[in-house]
Amino acid sequence: VIQGYFTDLREKVAHDRDHLRSLYERILAEVPSRAGGADDALDEPTAGWADVREYVPAVLERIVDKVPAGPAFVEDGHEQIARSGVIVDNSKVDWKDRLTYSDIDNDRASVTVVVIGGNTLSRGLTLEGLVTSYFVRTARTYDTLMQMGRWFGYRPGYRHLVRIWTTPTLLDWFRELTEVEEELREELTWMQDKGLAPSDYGPRIRVSPHLNITRASAMHSVKMHLSYSDTQIDPAWIDIELPTIEHNQQIARELANGLGPYRSGGSAHSFEGVPAADVRRLIERFRFHELEKRVDPETLKRYLDEEAGHLTHWNVSFKSVAGTGERFDFGGAVGEVTTVIRARSNSEPKAHIQSVVDSNDHRLDLGPLPNGSLARFRARGEPPLLVVYAIDRTSPPRGKRVALNAPATPISIAIVLPASDSTVEYVAPALAADVLAQKADGEG
Repeated sequence: VIQGYFTDLREKVAHDRDHLRSLYERILAEVPSRAGGADDALDEPTAGWADVREYVPAVLERIVDKVPAGPAFVEDGHEQIARSGVIVDNSKVDWKDRLTYSDIDNDRASVTVVVIGGNTLSRGLTLEGLVTSYFVRTARTYDTLMQMGRWFGYRPGYRHLVRIWTTPTLLDWFRELTEVEEELREELTWMQDKGLAPSDYGPRIRVSPHLNITRASAMHSVKMHLSYSDTQIDPAWIDIELPTIEHNQQIARELANGLGPYRSGGSAHSFEGVPAADVRRLIERFRFHELEKRVDPETLKRYLDEEAGHLTHWNVSFKSVAGTGERFDFGGAVGEVTTVIRARSNSEPKAHIQSVVDSNDHRLDLGPLPNGSLARFRARGEPPLLVVYAIDRTSPPRGKRVALNAPATPISIAIVLPASDSTVEYVAPALAADVLAQKADGEG
């Protein structure tokens, strides 16, 4: 089918050299090369249609006629030949028909290929000069999915041309895997700052409700259900449907109406000694976005029940930023706050904001961690924290993000839990248990 498409395309271009012009200019306009800005590494010249036009017939000829890039040669006992064209590469095709690159250092022509494959490509094969990928093969383990994603690369000078076409499900899984990896990197940075070696502390990997970390046979050396202590829960999505917004506003106001006097924390209205039942009631009734993966309400409620003896009272902070943004009235003891700006990703039709918290929001109520503490967010003995955010309904575009444009002021929450010995869905090397206990104690 693809071979026939290129054959037909070559005939159309032969009769009209500008046949592809509108397509080229439309796709290029979606992600233009950057000019200026702080990151000079992204400055790349864009070839206009007049520059590209003269090369199109030669490229189509290479693909349709499978033009060789040099004579046949023997490698690993097999005769091979580097040729352009639509190449099917899997374990069933003959060696001479598989993908082979030419040695351009010896003045041989390069190859122009459309590669279609199964198991040989799914192992993370690096494809030189890859620009466009159609990725539809699913995998339900972290390591396999990440390995297959290795060939989402680019080469300098072509970054603004790279396109990846995939399914909504796979896009969601890759996003989730990225969040897991970022969390692991943060854990490794924390280990480095504390001078801990892997033999001292096994970094945790968050479990996904949709994916497995690796095959079951490779999981024998890890402990499941380790500590959920010293953790920040930071939603990445906002539900901007009006019924959900109004519902979340209502339950946030109900919480505000039950609070006593607050102490101003500069960028927040903070309250101490809030009964756990009041916070749990809000969490239980709060409507998270259907695509939210960072919050598992059932696991969270189970954790709160298990830790009821330690989480008897919470601190609650209502974020309020300095500036001229919109105001939102929570009523009660909270009153008006200035909303926070959370523009959404320009690649999503839904409200994916990547993160609701700002740096140091986990210490809005208490200030910096005590010296010598091994905790990242909240040390043992510190109260848990609920942060409530009123989000600017417009949230104008920033950088590559677009305006939120919600019909009313959305509400989001973040939760910061202190060190404890309770359990949740993480895995880590078995050797980490004793060091996790030290981390939970906030001691050396």
